[in-house]
Amino acid sequence: MKLRSLDEFQPLLDLKKSNVICLPEEEFFNQLEKLADTSTPTTLISHCMDQVSGFQHYNKIKLLNQLANERKHLTFIVISVNQLDLCQEVVYYYFPEYHAIYWPLYKDMTPIQQEITHTFLSLNKRGDPWRQLLYKKFWQDGLLNKSYFSYLCEDDNYGTLFHNPTWHANCEWADTDFIPRFMPELSGPWPDNFCELENDQLLSDYKKGNEAVFVNDPTWSIDEHLTNTSYCSIVIETDIGNELVNISEKTIRAFALGHPILVLGSCGTHQYLRDLGFDLLDDVFDNSFDEEPELYARFCKFLSSIDKIANGELVDVRERCLANRQRVKELHEIMHSRANEIVQSVCQRLNM
Repeated sequence: MKLRSLDEFQPLLDLKKSNVICLPEEEFFNQLEKLADTSTPTTLISHCMDQVSGFQHYNKIKLLNQLANERKHLTFIVISVNQLDLCQEVVYYYFPEYHAIYWPLYKDMTPIQQEITHTFLSLNKRGDPWRQLLYKKFWQDGLLNKSYFSYLCEDDNYGTLFHNPTWHANCEWADTDFIPRFMPELSGPWPDNFCELENDQLLSDYKKGNEAVFVNDPTWSIDEHLTNTSYCSIVIETDIGNELVNISEKTIRAFALGHPILVLGSCGTHQYLRDLGFDLLDDVFDNSFDEEPELYARFCKFLSSIDKIANGELVDVRERCLANRQRVKELHEIMHSRANEIVQSVCQRLNM
């Protein structure tokens, strides 16, 4: 994806040195043992380009620290959006500003205050059990009538939309595990398998192509009318059971468009976003669910927070949300300067 490329990183990606290996974070940690199995002095670089999915390599952190301590002929450099517990022997650049990479998609959109006709905006493409439960709640509680809502149940990125096996697997898990144990009020029939917005041109564009065709995923964008006439975004992030925070375009889009957001992620997501300078509207929304470490309980509290919005007064927070938009712009500028600093520092270490 062109959007998630950083020109500043190109010198690292273009490295041709025989004693330097530079890989995206996912590949780096997947191949860590193999990469470190050399007697030749080597610099191994992990970078965060195109890294938005949750970090899956917790067991490799201990190994990386061990390798960095024991194999002095190897130099490990990690550039990551993730807060990793790395030893001093690993050269570590923490780079959370990278999340502002999506700003160019939204910078020319203009949030305009219009009459609020819908309380919620929640667009869900990937088939996910938690998002499917959210769909059932909105359907069962009559919230679809006051929402812009979609659930497309795609089985994988650029996979099959409206994927029946994924739908039925999620239903079986929910009906036999989560619902009877934690939320029996959601028992009973399910809605129609899938839910689309009417006249969704972005989805139509998405259906016409595949990953190789798109410069950027059309569904990362949005019809501004949806944000201008709805009160707040409801977002379930990519991997809410992850040990580390993961942030996608869905969350950044709401901030960039000055839209209030109630976002469910892994425990600690809200503090991560506050540390980046965003206003989570803690005095308006009940965000206490973010502090709940147990996944199932956190999801229940999240749904309770949705109920409080649906049944309460819609407080005007426009000016505060426009400040969030400005913060995305600022982070985008910081991201570029930080990327330059990081690359210059790495190049100095490589005597380039």
